[in-house]
Parts: sequence; structure tokens; C-alpha cells
Amino acid sequence: MLVVTGDKRLSPKESEVLRLFAEGFLVTEIAKKLNRSIKTISSQKKSAMMKLGVENDIALLNYLSSVTFKSGR
Repeated sequence: MLVVTGDKRLSPKESEVLRLFAEGFLVTEIAKKLNRSIKTISSQKKSAMMKLGVENDIALLNYLSSVTFKSGR
């Protein structure tokens, strides 16, 4: 689970997608790795970006570099 301050909570699936994105995986690679469609991964990433208030991939990566990921397991 991605730790997010404030009331902007990400779903476990959104957190998983962002964790992999932060590790350098492309959307297509994430889709293959998680056995989901590219459209689903894109939607989850976009939804997370809206919740976090970031507008592009660079802003997202900057944000992700400043937060902590916790295992949901």
C-alpha cells in the first residue's frame, strides 16, 4: 500500500501500479506482469494521478520519490 498523507487514499491496485511504475516499468509491462489489460493499468494510473493531484508522469515520479511504499501483505 502506498502511504499518502491527507484524505487522498489509493486503492491497493492503484498503489501496486504506481509501485511498479516507480520501479521503472512501462504501462505495457505492468499490464503483462499483473495479467491485466493495458487500458485497465492506464485507468488505474490515471485515477491515482488525479487523487494525488499530479498532471504528468514527471510530476508523478517526483511525488513517488518522496513517499514510502508499505507492503499490504
